[in-house]
Amino acid sequence: MDFTKMAHNQIMGLITDGEKTQIEDAADATVGWENLPLPAGKGPEFSHDLAVWLYTGYPDILRQVDDYRKEVSNFFG
Repeated sequence: MDFTKMAHNQIMGLITDGEKTQIEDAADATVGWENLPLPAGKGPEFSHDLAVWLYTGYPDILRQVDDYRKEVSNFFG
């Protein structure tokens, strides 16, 4: 792929697609969670859609999930 021949919006589209894939992969690998309290004191019930929302809105959490996935894959890999 020759990025020098691509328009800016094409390059940004590739980046966006890559981020979406990263978020979807992290959400697919997530089977549940603990200790995510809401103001009322009870955490939200896990769902794939909520995981996608969480990882989209909080990239630091996504980074932690990705780091963990890489660590585990190196162990089992």
